[in-house]
Amino acid sequence: MRFLLLLSTLLSFSAVGQESTDETAIIDSLRLVVKSAKNDTLRINALKKWDNIIYRYDPELDLNLNLKIDSIASIHLEKNLAANYRDFYAKSKGFATGNLGLIYNSLGKNTIALNYLNESLRIKQTLGDETAAARVLNNIGSIYHEQGLHAKAIEYYTNALRIHEIQGNTKGKAGALNNIAIIHRHQGNFNTALKYYKRSLSLKLADKDSIAIAVAYLNIGALYNEIDSLELANRYTLKSLNISDQIKNDRYIALAYVNLGSIYHSKNKLQEAEEYYIKGFLIQESINDGKMLAETAAYLSEIYFEQGNYAKALELGNKALGLSYENDVVKVSEQASSVLYKVHQKLGNYEKAFEMLQRNTQLNEQINSEENQKAAIRQQFKYEYENKAALAEAEQKRKDQVARKDAERKNIIIWSGALGLLMLLVFAVFVFNRLRVTKKQKAIIEKQKRKVDQAYAALDSEKEKSDSLLLNILPKEVAEELKEKGSADAKNIDSATVLFTDFKGFTTLSEQLSAEELVEEINTCFSAFDHIMEKYQIEKIKTIGDAYMAAGGIPIPNETHALDVVNAALEIQTFMLEYAEDKKQKGAPYFEIRIGVHTGPVVAGIVGIKKFQYDIWGDTVNTASRMESSGEVGKINVSESTYGIVKGSKEYTFESRGKIEAKGKGLLEMYFVEKK
Repeated sequence: MRFLLLLSTLLSFSAVGQESTDETAIIDSLRLVVKSAKNDTLRINALKKWDNIIYRYDPELDLNLNLKIDSIASIHLEKNLAANYRDFYAKSKGFATGNLGLIYNSLGKNTIALNYLNESLRIKQTLGDETAAARVLNNIGSIYHEQGLHAKAIEYYTNALRIHEIQGNTKGKAGALNNIAIIHRHQGNFNTALKYYKRSLSLKLADKDSIAIAVAYLNIGALYNEIDSLELANRYTLKSLNISDQIKNDRYIALAYVNLGSIYHSKNKLQEAEEYYIKGFLIQESINDGKMLAETAAYLSEIYFEQGNYAKALELGNKALGLSYENDVVKVSEQASSVLYKVHQKLGNYEKAFEMLQRNTQLNEQINSEENQKAAIRQQFKYEYENKAALAEAEQKRKDQVARKDAERKNIIIWSGALGLLMLLVFAVFVFNRLRVTKKQKAIIEKQKRKVDQAYAALDSEKEKSDSLLLNILPKEVAEELKEKGSADAKNIDSATVLFTDFKGFTTLSEQLSAEELVEEINTCFSAFDHIMEKYQIEKIKTIGDAYMAAGGIPIPNETHALDVVNAALEIQTFMLEYAEDKKQKGAPYFEIRIGVHTGPVVAGIVGIKKFQYDIWGDTVNTASRMESSGEVGKINVSESTYGIVKGSKEYTFESRGKIEAKGKGLLEMYFVEKK
């Protein structure tokens, strides 16, 4: 199974050349099987073998092969299959979606990559394939690492490490320890990073894995360089270079050269640093290693700036910035924009310098936005996460105990009433049949019976009212779980579509209307939105002032959530246009709206113990919010992931906006959608 290559994680296969003559013959036979086989199991097996041959040097064909496997497997999984066939197609879909995640990551499309990797993770966990699940967890962590989301990255690396430890997988454990060390290193926690690097190295040495050992030496050398132990940095880097030379691994030879360049750069020996950087750069160019090329270009740009060669510094800085955006490597974008700011300032391009300064500030903000979490991450993360899990389990037990007591109390009341009624009826029968009661006694019994019936009717009425109130707050499925257990578990939803709306000029309008009028206007709009959500079976999450948030595909996942939410957004757009027209004719002020939509994984659950509410969390929610704030008034702005799902519909037209800067997210592909 392939591993994800990360800028500084350094987990990858070595580069290889084009296919051999033998491989060509094998591919020809596999192509024939794919074309002529009537059995889809044979076709999928042939596609997998073909993929294993070509994935290293033909990304476009690799993408198409895995999309084909995913498509065939998905079609069969919709059928009522026998268990063994279902497992085969589920494994095939897990194989394809995992590979598609890696391919899209290599293409710089990390949102799509994460969607595929999360789908692969779900399948592998369902099948109980913990080893494969750990590899996917590592790959997801690597994407978050590239994006500078260190807290998210370490969460996935930690989960992968736990699985490897349980299974005694030394290679997987070494890789996870290496990745965790890199997080600590990036946060400046060098002693802890070195400890994890050396634990990783000892496992790799025992395993006698040459590539892994070369990577370990590279990383330790890079760390020593950062703490100015340049002699040790040089020693470990040369060890790595010697191993990479012996096994003729171009990628790690290039990385060793770049690290040596960095060491000489630290010594202020700019000419030697430039020579090593260029050696690494040329190899990375020859093997088309876009992510590492971006980083090396940024280093060269700094060297040329320090040498006073501003033209070359500008050329390499722009190349680094372009490659970093193409490959979604936020740290390099921040580094490149920093040096370009200095270059433009020296050249007197003050407007461009200011633009680069703004961009660098935004990127730096994005990378450090989770600064408040770093102290926790710098702890012995394993114990912290285990403690959190233990606390959560204790809290859940407490809630369960309260719920059980409450249920027991309610049962006592109900059974007591029922028992009372039963005794009354038995008594009545006894009186009528045995004692020949008088009419007056019969009347008294009937009156008592009516009172009991009325009490039960009142109880049923109150129950209906409370159930109705609960359903106004929570989805039906969550409400049922809450009533049954006294609590509701948070759930990971692999794919949901989140909608945000916001009114333009809300503050200005609030100054023109009384409080009562303002609330009435908001209520008119939000009530209409509620009806639209109900029509498309979309879950309203909450309103925050003049913002409205909803999500499709929760709490029960479905296949149509993206289409449902886009249709709902179009109806909201139509309603707001009609609303505005009506207000214009009356000469009254009115709201205008922005709408944003994004698709991805979320976590859904109940918040709080008083005035609780159903809510969703995750990066998908943040991105959906950015789609709204980055949109235009009267328009529906959708993300690349939503567009990828709904673009096949003949009901819509799309306007590509290209890559737009979104606060805290960098450049994101966006599209305006309209009804045909």
